[in-house]
Amino acid sequence: MSETWDKQEYETPTQYRMFCVYRDMGIDRTIRKVAEQEGKQLRQLETYSAKNHWQSRCNDYDVYLEMQERKRNEKEIIEMNKRHIQQSLLIQKKIIDKLKVADSEELKLGDCARLLDIVTKIERQARGVENGKISVESKGQLDVKIAPITFIDDMADDEVEGEDDK
Repeated sequence: MSETWDKQEYETPTQYRMFCVYRDMGIDRTIRKVAEQEGKQLRQLETYSAKNHWQSRCNDYDVYLEMQERKRNEKEIIEMNKRHIQQSLLIQKKIIDKLKVADSEELKLGDCARLLDIVTKIERQARGVENGKISVESKGQLDVKIAPITFIDDMADDEVEGEDDK
């Protein structure tokens, strides 16, 4: 099935070519600009436009282009989110691996907790989960828990709980 902006059965090749010039001018299109650009009589192009429904066909075309752009943007956002998730997971793993082997003298628990909070926020945002809670406990042995919160009443910001090195 052809689209409204394709050549219509009732259009002559010349009429369609003039329509294409008009259509391809984008949102600043005018029949006067087509007449000047193509060296045609304004009245003749106005007749073509009215007879062949140029404005409604161009509106359909503009909506189509906008939809295509939106699809392209949505695809790029999905790809960006996938990259952010992979990067976040990699950094999270490196932090947790570092925490497992780190000497308490060389590593401050609070610094790791803050960095883990940042990369976890990136992951949550990329996955579409805006809020979550990170819990870091240090009671002789380090225990890091990351749990997304699916329902939040009045929580304004994510929280980082834990004890800094003493």
